Amino acid sequence: MDTPTFLRPRPLTSGSRVAALSLSSGFVTEVPHRYAAGVRQAAESLGWDIVPAPNAFRGPDYLYANPQARADDLHWALTNPEIDGMVSIIGGDDSIRLLPYLDLALIRAHPKVFLGYSDATVTLTQFLRAGVMAYHGPAVLTDLAENGGIHPYVAQSLRQAFGGKPMTSPLPGVDRGRAGLGGRGRPERAPRVSAGGRLDLAASGAGGRAPAGRLHRDSGHAERHPGRAATPTMARRGDGAGNQQRRA
Repeated sequence: MDTPTFLRPRPLTSGSRVAALSLSSGFVTEVPHRYAAGVRQAAESLGWDIVPAPNAFRGPDYLYANPQARADDLHWALTNPEIDGMVSIIGGDDSIRLLPYLDLALIRAHPKVFLGYSDATVTLTQFLRAGVMAYHGPAVLTDLAENGGIHPYVAQSLRQAFGGKPMTSPLPGVDRGRAGLGGRGRPERAPRVSAGGRLDLAASGAGGRAPAGRLHRDSGHAERHPGRAATPTMARRGDGAGNQQRRA
């Protein structure tokens, strides 16, 4: 099988304006201080100007009842010339309800960086189906809002994912067991022809049941994995949210 090719969006750099999207839930309204910390620290460490999408702060009840509004935010960010990329605010378990509303042709016509993990894997995979490279990495309320600032490994891995100098060894002073290296003492390789994700959502899409827990980096929250690495994510063309290539 030929390896598929993908459009690579223009990288996020210092000065980029990034739309914050509530694609999974409206939980952000419960922790506005945490969102403010993520926005502030992304500006300080990465130079990003994070702005909320129009529906991002409409609350859990509204966004649960209106998956189209969540999809509209993604489409708004794609077509807005003042937005350079997008980042997930937080994961959850409801992005799968966006699938009927997502416009793959629009994603293809306006390739922009989309960054997220956990439940955002559903949307990452739709970028791949559209033939656009997506990025499996931190969210606003987790790594970008980490207590004490964004972890150096996270900041460096983002720069690497967007075309910076590759990391050949762990950063000085980084605890290998906390830096997303799996305790092996070597950096993760990227890109991969794979996609991280959640067994429970994959099984629900296939009408089955999944064992408890999640796969790959999605197995924990920021306090357990403060060094979440950002990696370009690629998948075989045609794979859906419930048919991802997995790594044990």
